[in-house]
Amino acid sequence: MKKEDIKKTLSYQKLRKNAYIFSAFFSFIFLLFITVILTAKGETTPIVFSIILIGMFGGFTIYQFLVLRKILQYAESFEKCDGRIVSITSTTNRGYAKMIVEFKDFMEEDYRMESHNVFTINEIGDHMGHEVVIYFSKEYPTVLIDQFKTEKTAIDDDLYQEKNIW
Repeated sequence: MKKEDIKKTLSYQKLRKNAYIFSAFFSFIFLLFITVILTAKGETTPIVFSIILIGMFGGFTIYQFLVLRKILQYAESFEKCDGRIVSITSTTNRGYAKMIVEFKDFMEEDYRMESHNVFTINEIGDHMGHEVVIYFSKEYPTVLIDQFKTEKTAIDDDLYQEKNIW
């Protein structure tokens, strides 16, 4: 796959959005703690505490961008497949979870891999058991969700048309 195709996937876009949010948050924290360091007047406790927190937030922000870079490094090895969301794992207190996706590659081998932790439980619940288009690589341990397939039934179509008559 091309890097441009990978950049268009839902997973990559959400990871990139998270990286930008974390970098903005880190910038704010950095400026705040630099102010604390400059106004500490020689006291070592606030300076040490500020440096430790800057390091922690900075490391986490850098990690987000390294994940994006790693995905693009393996872009050539990704294959496009159809899969099905079968369960969730690793929920967090923020309401995000990893999805477990079952799929077959082009050689009809069965796989079961998890996605990144960027989708909310509500999003996953709406698409549980449905088909998804994914990108996977044998070299990269996580699948990228390209898009969710929505299947409309005849009943849904009739209800939609009935609502739009008026």
